[in-house]
Amino acid sequence: MRVDVDEIRRQERELREELGRLEQEMREVAGGREVDLRSSTSIANFLFRSLNISPPPGCCWTNVKQLAAALSSSFLEELARTSREGGRRREEERTGKCARLILDHRRLSSLLHSHLLPLHSFVVSSAVHCLQVQDACGTGRIASRSPNLQCLPKRRSGNSARDVVIARQNCMLVSADYSQVGTRS
Repeated sequence: MRVDVDEIRRQERELREELGRLEQEMREVAGGREVDLRSSTSIANFLFRSLNISPPPGCCWTNVKQLAAALSSSFLEELARTSREGGRRREEERTGKCARLILDHRRLSSLLHSHLLPLHSFVVSSAVHCLQVQDACGTGRIASRSPNLQCLPKRRSGNSARDVVIARQNCMLVSADYSQVGTRS
């Protein structure tokens, strides 16, 4: 498969800038305090100790690792939603904003580190040579490996990681879901 290396670099640069902006915004919301958005321990210390947010049921206040493990997306989404609905107090608004910043950072960081950078490492002469294997699934469908082009996310605010995969000149790419392909006799 051909890939647009310039598009990979552009999206990579754009994601790094956006991640930096989110980190700066978190620093401002945290009152100048450095909160490493890549570290669950740092986030847990800030949320549960500095903002005094109650941890999920069953978490021990003194066990930082347990608090860090409690930072699931569902917990953070609940924090963001609760403070959006009833965010009349300044601290509730601050908590909700922190939760949204953490969730956004995780989403963009995953896109960068799980999709774009690994894909870029497989590029040879503007092409990616992935393995197509049929025995990887019990259904018999063909799967892609090294890299897995099937797991590239579709959309993120106007850009798509799939935009980096391009057709050769005078050719086109066709994408179909396995459920859309039917056999007729």
